[in-house]
Amino acid sequence: MDIGARVRAARRARELSQEALARRADVSLNVVNRLERGVISDPHYSTLVSLADALGMSVEKLVNPPISYGGERFKQFLVKAREKSREELTQRYEELDERLEELSKDPAGLPRKLGRQSSPEELGRYFRELTEVAAEARAVYLVLGERLESKIPSKVPA
Repeated sequence: MDIGARVRAARRARELSQEALARRADVSLNVVNRLERGVISDPHYSTLVSLADALGMSVEKLVNPPISYGGERFKQFLVKAREKSREELTQRYEELDERLEELSKDPAGLPRKLGRQSSPEELGRYFRELTEVAAEARAVYLVLGERLESKIPSKVPA
C-alpha cells in the first residue's frame, strides 16, 4: 500500500471527506486528491506532518505500511469493518470473541467424548473456522483502534 492509499484509508476510517482533511491539515484539496490518487508519490515532509496531525496519528504510522494480519481474506474483513458503525463493530467483536472462546475450549474433545478420533476433515473445518473468526476479529479490533486514535488529540494544548 502506497502513501496515498494509507492517507485515504486513514481518512475514511475517521469518516472525513478529502475537503475536511485538507482543511484540518491546512493543505489544498488538490494536494490531498493527487496524493490519494498516486499522482504525488513523494510529498514534502511538512505535508506529511500536517496530514498526520490532522488524522491524529504519527508521521511514522502514516508512511510505514500497516502490519498485515493475513492476506486477502483479512483485507476483505477490514473493508467490511470500516463500513460499520462503532456500535455494530462493538457488537460484532463481542460475538467473535465468544465464538473464539468456544472454538478454543477443546477442538478434538467432542469426538473423543463420543469414543472416536477427530477426522482430518473435522480438524480441517475447525482450523478453517478458527482462522476466519480470528481474522475477522483482528480486522474489527483494528478498525475500532483506528477510530479511537482519531479522537485522541495529536498535540497537547499549551
